[in-house]
Amino acid sequence: MNARTMQGYTIAGASQRTVMIAANLESSSLSIKQPKYYLLAVAFFVLAIAPAFAQIPITTLYNTGVDDNHHSLGSKGAVDSHYKIVSGPGALYGPDFTGGLGYTVTPLFELWVSPLPGSEWINSGDYGSSDPGDVPAGAYDYQTSFDLCCVDPETVVLSLFFAADNNACIYVNGVSTNVCTVGGALYGFLQYTNATIPYSHQAPFVPGVNRLDFVVTNYTDHYGNPTPSGLIVYIRGTGR
Repeated sequence: MNARTMQGYTIAGASQRTVMIAANLESSSLSIKQPKYYLLAVAFFVLAIAPAFAQIPITTLYNTGVDDNHHSLGSKGAVDSHYKIVSGPGALYGPDFTGGLGYTVTPLFELWVSPLPGSEWINSGDYGSSDPGDVPAGAYDYQTSFDLCCVDPETVVLSLFFAADNNACIYVNGVSTNVCTVGGALYGFLQYTNATIPYSHQAPFVPGVNRLDFVVTNYTDHYGNPTPSGLIVYIRGTGR
């Protein structure tokens, strides 16, 4: 009986051809195992750095017409504590105006786009008009704030659907984003405007509390009478 040696071991009865085949298999096994360990190392590396690239939801952003738990307020005239009217027409508020509240609107003006789930139309409330939705012409600044305590402001992205009667434009910390409702000056309430606002010189997010303003412009009818006005916002944001 022949005896052959491979990798320091004596194999009784093995031919030279058997040893060569076994040696080739051993070499192939090593070459296959090495990529497996390499891929395992890569997987651990990806898992280690993934948290640094994960987008974190900004939970202090609120849709219009919801409570602190992001549930719809629903009823007419409920106070929206997350959106305040910080400026408005003098004909409505007078020269000593220091800030007003946003109120949910029900029933809706018949031409307004229907609310998305978890949001409601809001406006400045009933000020004695024959129609609770009718308010004087002018610009109404609806302001909300949100906190970026846990993310890098330069990684923040806001995504939203919004509509307004008659129209609205968005400002971040007092800077115009140049994002406004579609539908021209008069018809920003017939459909939603879908917008994405990343950090930029037009959206200068900062650490801590940030301001988001929706400046709504309302127009009179052909006879100069007050008309319905309102705002609806469905918004999400992330950062890392």
